[in-house]
Amino acid sequence: MKKIAIIDVGSNSIRLIIAEFTKGRCFSIIDDLKATVRLSEGMDENQRLRPEKMIQTVAVLQRFKRLCEAAGVKELLAFATAAVRTAANQADFLAVVQRETGLALRVLSGEEEAGFDYYGVVSSLDLRNGLIVDIGGGSTELILLQNRRKVQSTSIPVGAIQLTGDFALVEQLSETRENELKQYLADLFAAVPWLRAARPERIIGIGGSFRNLGKIHRRRTAYPLDLAHNYRFSGQDMAELYSDIVTKDAGQRAAIKGLSPDRQDIIAGAAAFVHFLCEYCRISEIVISGSGVREGLLYSTFLKNGKLIGNVHEYSLRQTMRQYNVRYKHARHVYHLFSRLIEQLQPLIAVGNVADLGKIAKTAAYLHDCGLTIRYYNHQKHSEYIILNSGLNGLTHRELVMSARIASLHRNGDYKATLPSYAALFDKNDQAAVEQLGVLLRLAETLNRCGDRSVRDVRCGINNQAVTLTLVSSLDLELEKGEVAKSAPIFREAFGRSLVIE
Repeated sequence: MKKIAIIDVGSNSIRLIIAEFTKGRCFSIIDDLKATVRLSEGMDENQRLRPEKMIQTVAVLQRFKRLCEAAGVKELLAFATAAVRTAANQADFLAVVQRETGLALRVLSGEEEAGFDYYGVVSSLDLRNGLIVDIGGGSTELILLQNRRKVQSTSIPVGAIQLTGDFALVEQLSETRENELKQYLADLFAAVPWLRAARPERIIGIGGSFRNLGKIHRRRTAYPLDLAHNYRFSGQDMAELYSDIVTKDAGQRAAIKGLSPDRQDIIAGAAAFVHFLCEYCRISEIVISGSGVREGLLYSTFLKNGKLIGNVHEYSLRQTMRQYNVRYKHARHVYHLFSRLIEQLQPLIAVGNVADLGKIAKTAAYLHDCGLTIRYYNHQKHSEYIILNSGLNGLTHRELVMSARIASLHRNGDYKATLPSYAALFDKNDQAAVEQLGVLLRLAETLNRCGDRSVRDVRCGINNQAVTLTLVSSLDLELEKGEVAKSAPIFREAFGRSLVIE
């Protein structure tokens, strides 16, 4: 097992993540720190970093390095982005960092930064198309994603800090200044020749400003999950957020629920950029990515040679199974039986399209036992918690919650799945579907209780009064049949039919 650390010296903040690698198997982030320094703040007309900001940055890097050493980090990768990239005294700054900390900062070009942003997104979101936007303090990267490929990219030397300073966005925005800001951004966007012609349907937002905008929207809508990655809201929602932010002064913004204190003075610049970009490109949806340049560098380090993950959900699911020591052969056969039950009982299931259940069923079946890593008793409860909080990629929030709830029902007991707290994510059929699929997963798990795949297949017959299960096996199945019989009452409750075993 190897630990790798990545330090990102940005224009607004310095971030550290530490990841633990198991060779050929998986990696997981075990620490994440942030220090707000505002390195680009107050750069003079000659684009020189201020001495006091350089001193603050060195002090943070010294602390981060000490933490890495204490954690047993074997490899430390440190890079800098826009503030250092554009600084006239870049060489002086890098020399000071090297002398005082021993770190050789790699200064990423705009193209390299965009490349790692792209890698972080396509490795963690199941999206084929969109405009990836990484708003930093001193620059913004735009990457056009088509069929999961980076087809265009550019780096705009404008970020949240600069916009806030140039247009005095800390205070309430007057109509005159708003018009000037809108025209300024329109000119910036027009200078990117491919941007309007691309007509991207969505923005995939990277960085702290996007995460904070998403958090504000979640608080505003009383969203039931505190998950930033893959959170989605509309272009119209963004227009309302922008209006609410820029019509308040600094003191009033402090009362906005979800707004981070260290972004109160620059959030207006980020909100303006996103809002006017949505207008310019006619964006209908914004998706927040929790993965960006740091995670992109991690994925590229782990996968090697710029290889892309073919199926984000499958890859993340396998990583999670390895992390929680899931019995793969047992889980795979449970999934086989579960899929067969879903396929044959489709007319009785509240969710009409089986194709919509693919990721949900696979996640619930493969991870139903992951809670065993905590404790056998009530492990179905632990499995639900792990699925919800393990950072699974490639699932929408709806799919994630349904997977977790279905997995929680795979054992007998009084732990019943209820979805009222997640009402914002579901339609009226979802509660019934979760109950039904939970029963079917329980049957599938019971039919492989010995873990020996003695029940090779299951065939279902349906009439108005009963569902008949025919178990395909050459072995004595008294254990399995007895356990299945225990689920007959909840099967009748969920499906309105008796359960008969042959």
